[in-house]
Amino acid sequence: MEQDSQIKQVFAKVSKLVSFCRKSTVATEVFSNELKLQMATCTRWNSQLMMMRSVLRISPEIWNKLDTPFKLKQYELITIKELCEILEPFEYVTIQIQGQNIVTSSLVVNCVRGLRSAFASLGEVYKSKLVSILQASIETRLTKFESTEEFQLAATSDPRYKLDWCHDNEVQDIRDLLTVK
Repeated sequence: MEQDSQIKQVFAKVSKLVSFCRKSTVATEVFSNELKLQMATCTRWNSQLMMMRSVLRISPEIWNKLDTPFKLKQYELITIKELCEILEPFEYVTIQIQGQNIVTSSLVVNCVRGLRSAFASLGEVYKSKLVSILQASIETRLTKFESTEEFQLAATSDPRYKLDWCHDNEVQDIRDLLTVK
């Protein structure tokens, strides 16, 4: 799992870089208000994604002004950018599903199918083991939610989706399910 260790090394280096910059008075002076670095937290997975994005938003010219022991190499910046692109579909689904004041059960089937579709496209762009592992994980962990009657009925009952989420061969089965319920 060479790629896995490379990703862990990049995560660790980015985390050290952000931590260093947040403690540095020179970095505070160099960064303007809109160029704040986001530190990852252990309670939210997407905080790592936000941290990587915050590092990417800083221009190379600004990084060059800082005397940091954690300078990112070009290949590391490319790795960070690719990781952000790969994790973006999960971030979108997380934001959709974690609504507190809205019903989210009708989103489950669409989100699972959206993730599957997004990773099929990402699999064409990035021929990496990480994308393959995430695709397999979507299949093994999330397919059960897609086929749960309650989530299918919720998606069908939602006026935004009705039967639009169904494949042609599923429409009659869902209609039958609605009739029975």
